[in-house]
Amino acid sequence: MPLSSGFAAPEFQAVQALFDSFLAEDPEYSAQVAVYSDGTKVVDLSGGQHLAQDSITGAYSCSKGAAAFVVGLLVQDGLLDLDRTVAHYWPEFAAHGKEAITVRQALSHRAGLLGVEGGFALKEFTTADGAARLAAAAPLWRPGTTFGYHSLTIGLLMEELCRRVAGRTLQEMYDSCIRLPFGIDFFLGLPEDQEPRYRDVLYDVDPRQPWLDPLGLDGLNGNAAVSTVMELPNHRVIRAGGMSSAGGVGSADGLARLYAAATTGLDGNDAFLAPETVRIMSEEQVWGWTAHRGSTTHSPSCS
Repeated sequence: MPLSSGFAAPEFQAVQALFDSFLAEDPEYSAQVAVYSDGTKVVDLSGGQHLAQDSITGAYSCSKGAAAFVVGLLVQDGLLDLDRTVAHYWPEFAAHGKEAITVRQALSHRAGLLGVEGGFALKEFTTADGAARLAAAAPLWRPGTTFGYHSLTIGLLMEELCRRVAGRTLQEMYDSCIRLPFGIDFFLGLPEDQEPRYRDVLYDVDPRQPWLDPLGLDGLNGNAAVSTVMELPNHRVIRAGGMSSAGGVGSADGLARLYAAATTGLDGNDAFLAPETVRIMSEEQVWGWTAHRGSTTHSPSCS
């Protein structure tokens, strides 16, 4: 008997068998998996004691992808030009020598803005006040000359650009243009009535122990008022605000459906992003060695 619940189309039975093998191996393992093929759902499985078929949980940086689809719509509609300077749309951003950095550079992690002095309070991650602190900050390197993962601040950059060019929040635009029209079970801003479905993310980090060098790239990226960024989606203020760098909440089906709706379309309907927009938004912008553990890192335009 399968250990998972849900379904897998006949040609995807091997996926369910592999998933069940993970469940059998580790009683603590809990997960969901979903697949859409040419706009049709072919796999939707869940298993383990911590997740049910209708559960939702934190998705960390998958939130960036959902937010980037909103940026894609702004580009597609001609509201945002990737090769204009950020300061063209957001004049305050020009502080401390950042006046020449383009939207393309900022959204490919080249602005040198990994955080702000003193860190961000959790409520600042989705507010204009938080964005204003970022705009006033001095970059950690000469903008455009190198890159480093803006793990939390990339959300503030995307959100403030949306406010400036569309006159509404990124979260509002995501809801009205993407989530609601396409029935997507992935939220940037979890409504109170959905809270009973939420399951805490379980992580194997002791929050009482220092786990990051505060002057290392990971430490600078963890620029928040929490002992570890692993906690973020488990805070109601983050889930409710829909922090677009790490506060998205949903199901595996929600994420799979989101990408299908954006790129291939659903159930015979066209995708909401044109093929040329998908090409522009997924084009690799930088490649090379970072200062972080000597690792090789790739960065798409709006990751």
